[in-house]
Amino acid sequence: MTAGPSELVSEDPTPKQLGTKNQKLRDLLEKTCYQMQRDYALKKLMDKENGDLREQLFHKKKKPAKRYASADASRHMTSEESLEALAYNDWRVKWLDVMKELKDMWKEKAKTKKAADERQRQLNREEHERQKELRDRQKELDQHQIH
Repeated sequence: MTAGPSELVSEDPTPKQLGTKNQKLRDLLEKTCYQMQRDYALKKLMDKENGDLREQLFHKKKKPAKRYASADASRHMTSEESLEALAYNDWRVKWLDVMKELKDMWKEKAKTKKAADERQRQLNREEHERQKELRDRQKELDQHQIH
């Protein structure tokens, strides 16, 4: 329970009393901020989980997500271990998506490189044939000049 503003300071406080009350208020503010941040994070995690559940229910285009390890796992993740497990599972799903995108990117790059290499080999063959044809013509000309 918190004290109202009139209860925090006597009518004629000393500077030491004011400093003590000020420090108590700062400590209370710090604890309150921490609790608000924690509550906000929990709310966001629960909203995310509810959104995922809603998506599983109404958007069945994707594969259904993996179920939780145990049936008795709480549906509203509140314990530290459950929050960590939820965060890890979300991270893992996103990581797998990133890896899939990279795999597709690498396949496309490999295909492009293979096509470029094949084109270069074709150009090299054509150049080699052209050089051979020039050498053959040069030999013919040399033979005609000798005779």
